[in-house]
Amino acid sequence: MIKKLGLVAASLGMVLIPLAGTASAKTLDAKPATDTAAPAVAALSCGSGYKCDNTDPGTFSFDRTDTDADRNDPGCATLQLRSGRNSGYWYAWARLQVASGCGLYQGWIDRSYDGGKTWQQWLGLFQTYGSNYGNMYYWPDTATVRACAVRTNGGKTICTSWH
Repeated sequence: MIKKLGLVAASLGMVLIPLAGTASAKTLDAKPATDTAAPAVAALSCGSGYKCDNTDPGTFSFDRTDTDADRNDPGCATLQLRSGRNSGYWYAWARLQVASGCGLYQGWIDRSYDGGKTWQQWLGLFQTYGSNYGNMYYWPDTATVRACAVRTNGGKTICTSWH
């Protein structure tokens, strides 16, 4: 499901900027880099969308939050695509819960503007042995997002469906 914002006209002008550097639609064979996370910026108003990309969702008060999709790595991890609305704009992030003894996992979200044919990959990348979440990214009406995760010791990449 794509979130409805009611401000499609305002967001259309912002669509072209994030299209730079998209990935082709293919199986994710390579492991994501681990040094891509930027420091969180606290107490920003996210009313203008993209300026809050790569921000810790825990620093915001959301009008509404949802779990949009789940995916399991049986016996080891539960992956969630989470979202929240702040100042009328939707943001998405990945959340992972890893069982004891299952090792280190990496999680992230992907954002697409063409239904998943191409996408911006590894947004909000994070690692966890337990329970953690990645940074949030703007989720305009014109985009779809999904959450993904991989066990770092050679596990298979799992992703939710595109929403």
